[in-house]
Amino acid sequence: MTHRHPFVPRIQPGEAPLSVLRRAALGNGYTSTISFVRDLEPSVDDAVTALGTIARHPALFVEICVRTGIGRDEAARCAYRRSGGAREDDLLWHNLHVGVGDLQFRHSKLCLSCYLEEGFARAEWDHIAAHACARHRVLLGTACPVCSAPWSPAGDPLGCGCAPSGMVSRQSTCTTEEASLMAHLITHADQAGLDLLTALHRTVIGWRDLGVVVSHRMVVAIVTRLFAGAGFAAGYLDQPDRGVALHPRIALAPLLGSASDKARQHGQNLLGVGMPGIRACISADLTWPAALAMAGLGIGRMAFGTLVRDGHLCITDDNRVPVVQVNALLNRVTDQLPSNPLHPLQALREGTIGTSLAGALAGQPTVAKTSNELSFDSPSGPAAYTISTAARHLGTNSESLRGLIHAGLLPAKKGASGSAVTWVITAEQLFAFEREFVFGSALAAAIGASATTFSSRLRSHGFRPVSGPGIDSGVTFVFRRCDLEGVDLVEGATTPYRSPAGRKRLADRPSAESILSTRDCAQALGIPVRLVRSVVHEGWLSPRNPDARYLTFNADVVYTLADRIRGHYRTAATVARSLGQSDREFRATWLDTGHVCAQRFAGSVILTGADAMRIESLWATSGTSSAIGRAIGRQRWLCANLRKLDLLTPHLTLGSGAGKVHLYRRDDPAFAAYRLLRT
Repeated sequence: MTHRHPFVPRIQPGEAPLSVLRRAALGNGYTSTISFVRDLEPSVDDAVTALGTIARHPALFVEICVRTGIGRDEAARCAYRRSGGAREDDLLWHNLHVGVGDLQFRHSKLCLSCYLEEGFARAEWDHIAAHACARHRVLLGTACPVCSAPWSPAGDPLGCGCAPSGMVSRQSTCTTEEASLMAHLITHADQAGLDLLTALHRTVIGWRDLGVVVSHRMVVAIVTRLFAGAGFAAGYLDQPDRGVALHPRIALAPLLGSASDKARQHGQNLLGVGMPGIRACISADLTWPAALAMAGLGIGRMAFGTLVRDGHLCITDDNRVPVVQVNALLNRVTDQLPSNPLHPLQALREGTIGTSLAGALAGQPTVAKTSNELSFDSPSGPAAYTISTAARHLGTNSESLRGLIHAGLLPAKKGASGSAVTWVITAEQLFAFEREFVFGSALAAAIGASATTFSSRLRSHGFRPVSGPGIDSGVTFVFRRCDLEGVDLVEGATTPYRSPAGRKRLADRPSAESILSTRDCAQALGIPVRLVRSVVHEGWLSPRNPDARYLTFNADVVYTLADRIRGHYRTAATVARSLGQSDREFRATWLDTGHVCAQRFAGSVILTGADAMRIESLWATSGTSSAIGRAIGRQRWLCANLRKLDLLTPHLTLGSGAGKVHLYRRDDPAFAAYRLLRT
């Protein structure tokens, strides 16, 4: 369709979607991006969130760009595509999956030096965890550093009238680690690292809701140190004179309850490293969802319900818990059990570390023991237990206890209640059982291991259970505590083992699933089967037996290579198409001149993603004589003729000798007088 605005911006590599619309609005004389967009699409709301809606919906963004005069394919490459299953709740940002809420568009984050040099805002600045510019090592700002006028995608960042030189001189500097963190994750396509950084950002920002004063500069410093797995000094925070001690598990609760496995494990590692003493003024009205409170406490639903029934926690009608109560509960347990201050409460109630949660909450001091000391101290409790209450106390299920009763390991009396038969277990009988026996699942939960394989690991090391499947009528494996005295449970949970059932080989013997045939290798790499041997000859892969007639490969090596090729390399043909060059022109311009180094993979020429981005960035402002000739409707020798008349100077010369290639600036004034095609 014909557009009605004279200025049509050219989308730059790495440019943010809203930056394109802002440049189009400013170039056509508008002072507000929203007004410009509403002239093109009247159905767009004039609220401050309208631009964010456009950026999060690629179809709407592309349609507005087309009405501006931008090509549909060009706009589609700039848009944030939707992903994440049927509901498409995620966005593809730099080929990484991010949540819709992980990108912010209410404010505009900028590096003034980059903005003044390039004239546009980069897409990497849209992420909530992007805090610094890797090129200039300065913190990204959201307002003018001189007059504090806020920046928004709806207006010109330089519209406040302050001198650009003064604005640049007042930017806050940062360290190299702080500046390069986000750029490193994008360059290496580190999805797990980005999820961890996002969770850490939300965790530190959430401290403000807890009454902790955290400046923007300190947020950047703390997040960078926590991402590296290091602690930080209490001097990073402005500690209030009044307030309560913030328990480390409360400070890291969003991280411990994250959906990312790497983030949850990182939170546990940070607890081991140690957190500084933080004081917070927690509001009595501040509540957390029950799921987040359970993550902070380190317990499951059953234990959480017990705490609520016993009156240690209150829960609202909308299933939320006051943070003050959760923090006080953890601090109380820490005071009573000082040698295990960071253990989740689930480990305390299992009894495997020799402590009693009930005793700690009642203010009764107990002796804390390590996870390898399996002795047991009888806690206070009811005089008699039913099957369900005893199962809840032991952290197992009712069917397992019935099997133990029938096997004679757990004494119980049979009673009657209506038409059902009930079992009554006295407290002495239950505590005597706990002192002598322990469930394999309880041991696994105490050290954070998998309960599915932990009993098999113990059995493979020669420890014979007294009850369990295949031994008696038991449902769950039970071991004698005396047999496990002095055993390093963590080592037993991590070393290779042979399954007693014969279904799992030793880790040093590859299984069938870890060996790929030639056809499977080709499918994993996305190449024809006939080219697998070419990959071997090119040095990318080594078969398990090079002399075999049918080659086989280790699966982990193949999948690692596939991820490396897809994440860090692009084919020369793909880059050539993005530049509008033929394969021959691309090879003569960039490869034969030695500007970039290429490699062969499966018969194709590939180059690194960094080299491809460098070529595309240079091609955006410069071009060969052939490309410029096509752009202005002339022949390719026009540039040579102008150069002989001293009317044109090459911007850059690639290579030397007869094969050298001259690049000219596309906006050189010499082309204006000879242009036949108008854009």
